[in-house]
Amino acid sequence: MPPTKKLRPEQVDLSLYAKISQLFSGRYEDLTGKPETKTIPYKSYVARITQSGANAPTVVAVLQNDFESLPTWSRQSTGIYRATNVAEFTTGKTIPIVHKSEGTTNVFKVKKIPSASGYIQLSTHNYTTDALEDSILGDGFIEIRVYN
Repeated sequence: MPPTKKLRPEQVDLSLYAKISQLFSGRYEDLTGKPETKTIPYKSYVARITQSGANAPTVVAVLQNDFESLPTWSRQSTGIYRATNVAEFTTGKTIPIVHKSEGTTNVFKVKKIPSASGYIQLSTHNYTTDALEDSILGDGFIEIRVYN
């Protein structure tokens, strides 16, 4: 086996090490140092929402909004709510993703409405009886994606 040659610090190119380190540290740059750009194939609206009594859902916080305008929330009847954005909820490309708040014993469901109508519909149901009910939404999260 040939003897191992030790390198002096000035002989080591640390730039490659730094670039590899960046890749594993969550910085997405290629080895040329150029930032990686990813195109997400959808626009997204993410919000924390709540609802009580006979009121429309209330937006607690908009976490992300890629649309030109915000959806408008309305209450249709007991346990049935709509997010409307006629200009941007496109036919066959609008997908709602809903998460309920932790610790609630009730459940809510998303009913898909043809997006040609410009809205998505959310319904809240009692966990035990499956009956439509208000005041179940609590502090839920919703993401509405419209794909390109």
